[in-house]
Amino acid sequence: MSINKVNTERADGGGGGERMAGKIIWRHGDRAPLEKPYPGDLNDESKWARGWGQLTNDGMRQMEELGQFLRERYAAANFLPQHFDRKEIIIRSTDVDRALESAQSLLSGMFPPQSDGDRFDPALNWVPIAIHATREANHDSLLNPSGFPCARYKHLRQIVADEISAHLLDKYRPLVDFVRPHLNISKEKPIKMVQLVALRHIKPEIIHNLPQPKWVHKKWEEFGNKTTIELIMEIRQKSWLPYFNGNEEIIRLNGGVLLNDLLRRLNFVSQGNAKKLDANKMVLYSSHDSTLLGLLSALNVKVPSNALDLPPYSACAMIELYEERQNARGNKNYFVKLFYRRNRILEPMAIAGCETKCDLINFLQILEPRYAMKSSRIRPIGAWETFPP
Repeated sequence: MSINKVNTERADGGGGGERMAGKIIWRHGDRAPLEKPYPGDLNDESKWARGWGQLTNDGMRQMEELGQFLRERYAAANFLPQHFDRKEIIIRSTDVDRALESAQSLLSGMFPPQSDGDRFDPALNWVPIAIHATREANHDSLLNPSGFPCARYKHLRQIVADEISAHLLDKYRPLVDFVRPHLNISKEKPIKMVQLVALRHIKPEIIHNLPQPKWVHKKWEEFGNKTTIELIMEIRQKSWLPYFNGNEEIIRLNGGVLLNDLLRRLNFVSQGNAKKLDANKMVLYSSHDSTLLGLLSALNVKVPSNALDLPPYSACAMIELYEERQNARGNKNYFVKLFYRRNRILEPMAIAGCETKCDLINFLQILEPRYAMKSSRIRPIGAWETFPP
């Protein structure tokens, strides 16, 4: 399998300095639909070898390729060892099959056995590596904040959802009325946004060449000649974006816990305390589209301008810490560089108020309002039993 080397950069990060730490977070690979998109869909769960929501073989290959890319970027550059070292690297995942299996697939590409002595079975080009997950996926505030039972968070999201849903359902009224019979919803009942965007699960069927009825590909002249499924995906994008772009409290609750974890680790390394961490060089996070968007939103990424588009499968954000000596006395300065890899293309990222090469102190100061570090900021995340009053 070929490895994409677009802007891979080696140990100096393309901007001077020595790479000291890396934090990598990705969306899982290609998966089956989470559910049957609409009642009359003939493509039921039997069409998917591993069932609803499960990682596909294509998804496993996507993640293996990402692992090979990361190996080229970090191990080939001698930042990481050729063999997995638990003192330097830790892998975190949500306790969801497709995220766990994505991590496994990635690690098979990132740390394959290097000799016969590494293999416990000569027939397998694979070695087991531990992946850590919170037991209950819906109580994982770090990697699954959108599923965390926080009443304040749900309340704020509902306000946004009510506003954007009313707008979109009105704007796309001809489409909404058209799909009503396919959703098996009578004219007397209103169509909810969650019912409409459930049709997005048709997209994986199309990707995997499953047959579709003609109405899925119907073109709409009044909507730029886009097809039904293209409009559904457009609505999905527009209905999600407000959760990650606008309300500061929602942004902090979406990505503040993960941002705090990342920045705390970077700060530890810069202060010479890396050995106090569970991994002193790299943390790998296997997660979901909402997790990745939540982090990018909390980071307030401005470059590239489309960073908050729905991330494709195996999309990956990289936060890297570098050290450089400023003078002959050996005084050190630390800076951060961010990258976003989508569809095998690597792009530099920049947050608002900083260049692509961002001084660590400035980086921390800019993001301080957005990460949940102080107790006053963490408390709302777990206060679901007392809100609303």
